[in-house]
Amino acid sequence: MRSNFATYFKDFEFAKFDKNHLAKSICWYPSAGDDFRHIVYLEKANLKSGYTGTSHLYIFTDYYLPANDTIGIDVFKTGTVLFETNTSKESTQLKILRTTELTLKRFNVCPFFSKGQFDDRGLFYGTGDHYSNKVFFLLTELSIFQNGRAIKVLIPCFYFTNENCNFLVDFLLHNQLCVDTLVHIQDGGGTMGGSYLNMDFIYQFQKLLKIKQVITDKSVNKKEFHYDARARMMDYLDYSNDFNEARKGHLLHGLQDHNWIDDPLLNWEEEKIAKSYYGETLYNSTERYYYLWKKRI
Repeated sequence: MRSNFATYFKDFEFAKFDKNHLAKSICWYPSAGDDFRHIVYLEKANLKSGYTGTSHLYIFTDYYLPANDTIGIDVFKTGTVLFETNTSKESTQLKILRTTELTLKRFNVCPFFSKGQFDDRGLFYGTGDHYSNKVFFLLTELSIFQNGRAIKVLIPCFYFTNENCNFLVDFLLHNQLCVDTLVHIQDGGGTMGGSYLNMDFIYQFQKLLKIKQVITDKSVNKKEFHYDARARMMDYLDYSNDFNEARKGHLLHGLQDHNWIDDPLLNWEEEKIAKSYYGETLYNSTERYYYLWKKRI
């Protein structure tokens, strides 16, 4: 990460969190909804390695949160329990200690607010809700009780209620941020990632984002790709004609020069994650396992 993540916000001091304690490794979960299981999975692995601080800075994107209506979980409400498990050997709970809405210094408008849909392909759909197009800092606490020992770790999360493509191009790529870990599970509950299209385009940017590992519900041997990511990005930038032309030109130049990958799934190895260990949610695929892909060095 080229600079401290807190530098992108005008008012991060209101979050009451020391920005110097933000982890440098980014974990991004596009179309996350109210799924926070990966935090528990990654942090438990981190604790096993002997490190007691948080391993990642967790970033979520989802422009619409139907879970508020269907499940009764408000992911922005202080005190909300985001995930918990209880077994004979241990109990685990992840809850929100504090939520702060933040203002970004620079970020372009969410295209579906300004222009609506593509007439021919429909990259975006819906109108969002009263949370859309905002950023929230969630200070969460992970509590683990096992073998008579209680462990508590503060976990910083940034929740962007923006569309995934908008966030990828105009925040991550524009600011040259690296994403060490990508979480890609059913495109966020099977809603196709806030669009009528699958989010396979993310894998075409694995070199630019420097992705090292992926948590997903598809084996690398079964993952399929449905369209050309380069064409999709060009459509996106051409459509977003409200953008600053100089910056738009810079992004187009970078995308044109990018060495697009013919087979985005080359050079990955995987290990299975038992669902009983990772946790169940309302949105479960037919797969028996989740998978952790790791980039071969």
